[in-house]
Amino acid sequence: MQHPEVVGMYPEEYPLLIEKGFDFLVETVIPRQHKNLSLEDPIKRSTALEMGKTALLNDTMSFIRFIRNCCRNLAIIPEAPWVPLRSQRLRWTLLLIS
Repeated sequence: MQHPEVVGMYPEEYPLLIEKGFDFLVETVIPRQHKNLSLEDPIKRSTALEMGKTALLNDTMSFIRFIRNCCRNLAIIPEAPWVPLRSQRLRWTLLLIS
């Protein structure tokens, strides 16, 4: 994230990023960007992560309801992506049985 008031990494930290990339990001960069995700306070971090998961789930469910209502209002029946796979599998099963 680029912002004039927030510094994620300093130039002298690049060797640490190269050496231990994931650990460096989790322990240093993310806590600098998002104070609630600091490793110093696990309760605050867990609460923030759970709130984020809940918000994502609520947004996803709202979007699904919106699409369902749009399809219902426009009389469109969306085809599930697995229906062609299921019919193809059924054809193979019938071919193997016969």
